[in-house]
Amino acid sequence: MKSYLTPKRDATHAETVRRIPINGPVGLYRLDDGSHAVIAETDDETIELGVRDAAVSRKKGGSAPVELLPDARGIRVRNQNSKNPVSVKTTLREQQLAEGENTVIKDDCIIELGITTEIRATVERDRNTLSKEELKEKLGMKQEGDVMEGVSPAAHARAIAVNFRKATNESVPECRKYATELKNFVAEHEVEDPDYEPVLDELQQVTKRLENKSSGALRGSGIDEEWNEEIDLLADRAEKLYGRAD
Repeated sequence: MKSYLTPKRDATHAETVRRIPINGPVGLYRLDDGSHAVIAETDDETIELGVRDAAVSRKKGGSAPVELLPDARGIRVRNQNSKNPVSVKTTLREQQLAEGENTVIKDDCIIELGITTEIRATVERDRNTLSKEELKEKLGMKQEGDVMEGVSPAAHARAIAVNFRKATNESVPECRKYATELKNFVAEHEVEDPDYEPVLDELQQVTKRLENKSSGALRGSGIDEEWNEEIDLLADRAEKLYGRAD
């Protein structure tokens, strides 16, 4: 599982987006030099987010007012010492974190600081969408110690493709999650087929477009009809790619 943050205002300019990995604590605060620049600080570097907001809190006693931390379930958002509430919006709800409060986000969220600052935090699960019980039931796998065995690449691709299609009836972030999983699976399981590279290229393009769309105002809505057709065809091509190789 990977997680990272980007300034929400950059989401429509994919070529300029700077993804900041959340591999350890990431502090968010305003510089105390009159510039009002909003900063993301990791253990290794300090990054200006291209946002200026005098209402974002400054560091206090060396601690950033807001901190993001990797968590086994996703991302932990912590209001360490900001007197102003920190808003955390997911596709399902919005919550306000008062000083000293924290929450764990399992999927994409928008973090609102100050007056105009919006930060997008993304949780990207690469694989293992299905639980061990589901892998046994749906794919006929068996467990040997800590290892799940018995599934073919064709069956695995089919399971992801099915979830990808179903996600078009849910939300954009849910659809992006399965697009990412299918893209990563295809990238890691190369086959000798003339359709392999075109399928992988299209998966990469669709995933990027879904990432951009999931940060917009309609991120919690479903996928429109045109996208439904494109995703259905792409899922079918990926499924057949491994069916032919099986």
